[in-house]
Amino acid sequence: MYDIVTNGIADFLARRPGLSRAMRRQPLAGLVDGSNKIFLCPLYPILSTGLKVYLDTTLQTLTTHYTVDTASGTITFVSAPSVQPTADYTAIQLSDQQIVYYTWAGAMLMEALWSRKYALSSSNTAYAFASPTDAHIYLCQGPLAAGAVPVDPVIGTLTFSTSQVQRGWLSRCAELAYVDSMMVESALSDINVRERVGGVAITTDHRSANIRQAREALWNEVVSAMYAALDEFDSTGAHYGKIATPMHTEYYTDNWNWQNNSGILVPSGINSQWW
Repeated sequence: MYDIVTNGIADFLARRPGLSRAMRRQPLAGLVDGSNKIFLCPLYPILSTGLKVYLDTTLQTLTTHYTVDTASGTITFVSAPSVQPTADYTAIQLSDQQIVYYTWAGAMLMEALWSRKYALSSSNTAYAFASPTDAHIYLCQGPLAAGAVPVDPVIGTLTFSTSQVQRGWLSRCAELAYVDSMMVESALSDINVRERVGGVAITTDHRSANIRQAREALWNEVVSAMYAALDEFDSTGAHYGKIATPMHTEYYTDNWNWQNNSGILVPSGINSQWW
């Protein structure tokens, strides 16, 4: 099944490669005095996956020889090292937990755009309602009762976890949640500053506008990815009779909800005298 914590982080970073930087055999900051056990990665937060810690050429084992706090890049050894430790790791601009939050929000957006009754479970063997801070968050077919066995959603001849199209749509939704967060924060915190340094004027006036333009372009990607997901889900074309558009819009009323139980609703673009 698709795990938001592991698969979601990898897919998010694949969409935003500029957020990560691979470091190889970088010395960790800390005093080697025979008693200090705490060392720091110069760049952080770091990914939990791909971390390798060395003493000279000896690879250390997580939990046996050290523990790690990925948010602060802190490596705590069980025994104080006698040589300067080095590490292979990937530094990122966002912590693992932040990316999980954005992917969680992306899953909610994906379900809002096209409800397939997906659920998020903290276990892949017995359904348990997940929270964004769980060690694992599995996307499964719902609705499920507590303790029921979660199932990887079926997508045509594939499953969600094996479909690049479905995973691509989710990662775009997660990226949209990230950009939305940037836009809100910039709107609330930015102030207009205009400075002149060496004849060059520096201003922050356009930051919110630039993020908004990026958001609009990304929204178009999300919509395109959604219809690609529809095509894959119903390869026979049966999805053309399904609703996968934002509810309560004029487009929705005109194209999908043009009749109800009490009678016919005339689409706004149609001349009423035809009815």
